[in-house]
Amino acid sequence: MRTIVIIGNGFDIDLGLKTSFKDFIGSPHFTKQSFTPLMNKIRNNYKYDDRWCDIEQIFRDMFIQYHINPSQKLLDDINNTWQMLNKAWGMYLPEITELDKIEIKKDSCAYKMLEYPRKKSQWYTFNYTSPYYLAEFKNKEEPTPVHGWFEPREKTPEGLMYRIPNELVIGIDSKAMPANSKNTALNHIIKKNHPQYGKTDFINDLFSSDNIIIFGHAMGITDSDYFYDFFTDLKEGLLSNKNIFFVTYDQASMLKIEKNLEKIDVLINKIEMKNNTISSIFTTEGQSNSKFIDLLTLL
Repeated sequence: MRTIVIIGNGFDIDLGLKTSFKDFIGSPHFTKQSFTPLMNKIRNNYKYDDRWCDIEQIFRDMFIQYHINPSQKLLDDINNTWQMLNKAWGMYLPEITELDKIEIKKDSCAYKMLEYPRKKSQWYTFNYTSPYYLAEFKNKEEPTPVHGWFEPREKTPEGLMYRIPNELVIGIDSKAMPANSKNTALNHIIKKNHPQYGKTDFINDLFSSDNIIIFGHAMGITDSDYFYDFFTDLKEGLLSNKNIFFVTYDQASMLKIEKNLEKIDVLINKIEMKNNTISSIFTTEGQSNSKFIDLLTLL
């Protein structure tokens, strides 16, 4: 049976990396940016919406607002904020993932998954990091990056302070584009239009796998271009006999995932009615959780 592992930011956080939006927004790389109106909105909202999908949702809302009532002021605000966020994130990541600055949580579920022999699973990451390298597992193939990646600081050519990645994908889904809109001024922030989109076999592997392990991905609507067709086919019974595992922090975070799926008209119970199984595993229960131990055998 084929297994696909999909990791999101929650995986890196569980591993011990400071890659949460909350960590980033408190760093000098963010605070030293010029504060556009949209940047201020993001800054003010982060205490309540601190996940990356929540931040991308703000861009999505502004994108829709622009297409309903376009103005040069709003266009400039969205573009300038998007560019600043990309630049700051690209500078922040290499710095906080230097090997001598991180403390990997070896008692975490994420570490256990990296440690476990990987024989029959294909891994994809929506993060920008190299988890095997950072956890110091040598000679193991890194997950295939869906949203691009950056070279660790230790691999940066001597003399350079940092190398800003040029393939990191931060943006929104194509479904945010209003029907029949001919305005293309903000098309570059749609992930599907990014050169990185479609460079992997992610969607094909998602459809062809029997076991789908989703670890730390919030399933936000801004990533729906990757998942919508798959979950829709499950709901309509065009796909069946799939085993889907959501590995997330706790019951509250699982409820957020369910609410995010509802935004694309996907209900968990409708999927299960079509001969599919959906299981939730909470990282708060640790490596010894029996459901998590059973999950490892699928790798």
